[in-house]
Amino acid sequence: MYKPLLAAGCGGNHSWLSCGNSTTKRPDHAMAHTRGRWKQLYKIQLLNHKIQNMKTVRLFAGLFLILNGILHIIEYLNISSNPGSIGILAFGLIYIIVGVLLFNKKLYPVYLGLIIPIIGMTLSIIKFGIPELISLSALFKFIGLIVVICCAYILINRKRLNTSTT
Repeated sequence: MYKPLLAAGCGGNHSWLSCGNSTTKRPDHAMAHTRGRWKQLYKIQLLNHKIQNMKTVRLFAGLFLILNGILHIIEYLNISSNPGSIGILAFGLIYIIVGVLLFNKKLYPVYLGLIIPIIGMTLSIIKFGIPELISLSALFKFIGLIVVICCAYILINRKRLNTSTT
């Protein structure tokens, strides 16, 4: 009464249960399809993880720029009698603005977060020279370097994500 289903890949003599994976009792073509789905789901999950990681790095860079801006303003308030200290205030305000802009999803704040700290560090070294190891100026440069590295990481991984999804 019962006729077993014939599998095309098994020579036609066996049922589909005997020619597939012995654990799942699926035919090989079904296993290949399942592996393809798992691989596709893994790629989607990996892509979501990279995107979430980039969001975290972007928020981290924004918070550090805001912190750097606040420290610049505090430094300006401490040495406001110095005639050349207006640049410290200007860069403090610019850092706060760029740090807040990094919280949105647009790309231009990432470029600003990459370029403006480099300009600030360069001008500071030109004007004040290389700072002592333990000083507020060294802290400014260290935070600026972290922000530059974070923004460069975002830009590099963004290009990688664009090439891997196409």
